[in-house]
Amino acid sequence: MRDQIKNEDYLKKSLLFTIESIQDFEKILPQVIEKQGIDSQGTRNGYNALVMYYTKKINLLYSLGMPILDIKKDFKKFLEYYSFAWEIKYGYIELVRVLSLGILLNINKNEFKDLQEKISNEQLNDYLLNYLMKFIDSTWEMKSNEFQFKGIYEPVREIIKEKDKLISSKMLKNYLEKQWYEIHNECAWYDSHKSKQDTYYGYWAYEAGAIAKILQLDDKELKEQQYYPYDLVHFND
Repeated sequence: MRDQIKNEDYLKKSLLFTIESIQDFEKILPQVIEKQGIDSQGTRNGYNALVMYYTKKINLLYSLGMPILDIKKDFKKFLEYYSFAWEIKYGYIELVRVLSLGILLNINKNEFKDLQEKISNEQLNDYLLNYLMKFIDSTWEMKSNEFQFKGIYEPVREIIKEKDKLISSKMLKNYLEKQWYEIHNECAWYDSHKSKQDTYYGYWAYEAGAIAKILQLDDKELKEQQYYPYDLVHFND
């Protein structure tokens, strides 16, 4: 178990429901595509549902302490669906999390090609997105010192730009302990551990992990931090 909030039975029950939902949608989606076409709203709804369920599955697998290689396999499938369904309205925070997970799982840049093209076409020129995308693909050309979406990830810029890695590590620790959770207070998953609807699937600061990995920070003091994906940061396949 990596999660520190819910017990194993709770997470396993949620995972079982999520897997069954994925199987149902993956069974019916080819039929929808055949009848309605790849560009139909029905097809898009199917992809959106699979994006949602795979997001939950990946988080639940990590929360339960499952092998990272298993999570990587699911992420690759998720990325196919996400890249097809993604539109700029999909959400900035979710996009940051997807790119961060790709970095943590050592996903090849070629597998981000379709998503990268969409981001480029939308001219989504954001400081953190560019920082993450540049690590994934060194040929990424967009540059900006500004955030297109204010009031969310500004604290990480100072962590990234700090030249002293020891100070960066301390700043990252402070970000996780005092800022990260509240920064996400408008996300659908915020406070889900308090819900009676069993909607919780884990709180993980993937962008913090990706930054630590890129900067090669000493993160031993973060190993037990409840939001920090330590095992993902140290994953090598």
